[in-house]
Amino acid sequence: MAQAQLLYIGTEQGVVLLSNPGRIDRWISVGIELADQAIAAVICQADAPMQATVWNSNQAWQTKDGGQSWQALEPAPSLIAPSQSIELTGQPPATIRIASDPNQLERSSDGESWQHLAIGQVGEWSCLISVAYQIDSIYAATKAGQVWVSSDRGRTWALLKQQLAPITALAIGRVIS
Repeated sequence: MAQAQLLYIGTEQGVVLLSNPGRIDRWISVGIELADQAIAAVICQADAPMQATVWNSNQAWQTKDGGQSWQALEPAPSLIAPSQSIELTGQPPATIRIASDPNQLERSSDGESWQHLAIGQVGEWSCLISVAYQIDSIYAATKAGQVWVSSDRGRTWALLKQQLAPITALAIGRVIS
């Protein structure tokens, strides 16, 4: 059974598509779509990522083929804002959020005491996503065009992609065939 992950990265200059074939953590750039659009939000189903919806400030588009083609949706569905905070289930439970200083991420296991995550100078964080089928994984993006990933509930982070346009939204899912 073959598996791959699709990562949709909404930027101020379109949607960047990355694929992780075989889930070997070697992300391949599939391309940039809707290149003239400032994307504000993106969603896909974790178990059906070939279908995704993206929004700019007044329009929405949908793909049913993993981003190869996009159709405008009329009327546009309500925009779903990118997440600034995520709850991780499992043990121990944790919450990761963009701090009041948007240059920092914070983590809490009780929702009351927060610790800054030491990632370094990366710029202003823009959005976070958790991975439904990998309960310990988190993806975070910056307005400086970077995507970061943690596979241990936010304790450590690795740079996944950089030198993109400012990022506004993320969505991820897996394809099983």
